[in-house]
Amino acid sequence: MTIELLQGYIIEHGLMAVLGLIFVEYTGLPGYPGAVVLPAIGMISGGGLLSLPMAMGAAFIGASIATIVAYFFGFQFADWVMKRFAKNKKFNQFYIKLQKYLEEKGSVAFFIMRLIPICRVLSSHICGILRCDFKKYFILSSIGNAVYIGANILIGFMPIYLHLN
Repeated sequence: MTIELLQGYIIEHGLMAVLGLIFVEYTGLPGYPGAVVLPAIGMISGGGLLSLPMAMGAAFIGASIATIVAYFFGFQFADWVMKRFAKNKKFNQFYIKLQKYLEEKGSVAFFIMRLIPICRVLSSHICGILRCDFKKYFILSSIGNAVYIGANILIGFMPIYLHLN
């Protein structure tokens, strides 16, 4: 998917595209070009084709829904995942490292994980598998989502906005 195709899709479908694209990114689909979606939304907002606050809101809602879905997916299929990947050395190392990190940092880890690229997407699934307290997870994860979404949309927004004004 090229940036032009992505921008065209967002322009054509508006805020529903923003919500949908961010939902897909936050569910952790492999091969999805999530790193360019938020700055592209910002660029389109900077050009005046989307309202910046509405775009941020739609992105936040999409991320929140995906966070809930991914957490409960991990929670529901924890036994299956653990049996299926128990022999995978990389999975086990990542799982143990993340579990230790959560124990060491406590609830603040939910916020921090949302700011780390690959961990950001996998954290919902893993926290579901680990049976983390959902309320704490969701609140702190949402704050992390808001920071990450806001910063990345503004990265795309500012150069276009400043150039046009």
